[in-house]
Amino acid sequence: MEWGPALFEWVVGIGLTTVVVGIATIYFKVKDLHDWHNKEDDEGVKVWYTRNKSMEEILEKMVDIMDRVDRREERAIIIQNETIRALSEHTNAVTKLVAVVEAMTKVVTR
Repeated sequence: MEWGPALFEWVVGIGLTTVVVGIATIYFKVKDLHDWHNKEDDEGVKVWYTRNKSMEEILEKMVDIMDRVDRREERAIIIQNETIRALSEHTNAVTKLVAVVEAMTKVVTR
């Protein structure tokens, strides 16, 4: 084939065909996307929103578990505080006892 009008028409024809096929492909993909995007479930919620009952149930269970964990942590903090208070009282008592024993030792050794 020579570089002439026939070759030019052939190349342009192939190029235009490719462009038309590409546009048609994009059109059908966009149409499919729009059709899929507009689908709704039984409750009228868009399907793409991915709100399903099992997801809601899972989230509710997670919230319940987190609440229980929070309550356990609160109880653990209360227990820790009581333990610290009791240890502080015991430390004070032992310190006083040591002071008394030291004072008595000084009296006895004089």
